[in-house]
Amino acid sequence: MFRRLTTTAALVGIAAALTACGADNPKPQPVTSSGSSSSSATPEGDAKAAGEAAIAAYRHYIEVADNMAKSGGTKTADLPSIAAEDGLTALNELAADYRTRKVKATGPTEIRWTKVISVEDPVAGKITGVYLHACLDTTTTAFVNAEGKAIRGAGTITKYLDQRSLDLVDNQWKVVDGYDQADDC
Repeated sequence: MFRRLTTTAALVGIAAALTACGADNPKPQPVTSSGSSSSSATPEGDAKAAGEAAIAAYRHYIEVADNMAKSGGTKTADLPSIAAEDGLTALNELAADYRTRKVKATGPTEIRWTKVISVEDPVAGKITGVYLHACLDTTTTAFVNAEGKAIRGAGTITKYLDQRSLDLVDNQWKVVDGYDQADDC
């Protein structure tokens, strides 16, 4: 079982990393009853399919979280579709912080790459957990206050190694925990 990562650190880095990956990343499809989005009968095939589905869900997570950040924390209705447990709590707290401080994000974040680090052993024949890393570049993302004034200070770190745990929750991959750290990945 994956070691659950703390989300306290996520609130700092996620604020700079929550902007869209773009329209070329479609909403992930729910997995089939076999636990993967393919009909592979091999453990390696199931792990690969689970990893691919989790990466698609992660990209959708960034897209939905970006919409929340661009709205200044007001668009929260879709958050339960992308996150659960500590991951959902962290996003809701971040949205509340945006609303309180009256800030919002502008501009895109580039997902430079994603990589599955590990896949949990199947439970009852179904893979239910994936741990992944992604490199996020927020160089072109700005955070502005209610007057539209940029609030990101000079020298603010703009590249992050994002580390997330995703679980299969109600037959859908969701971010349940994670954190990011400054990294010139």
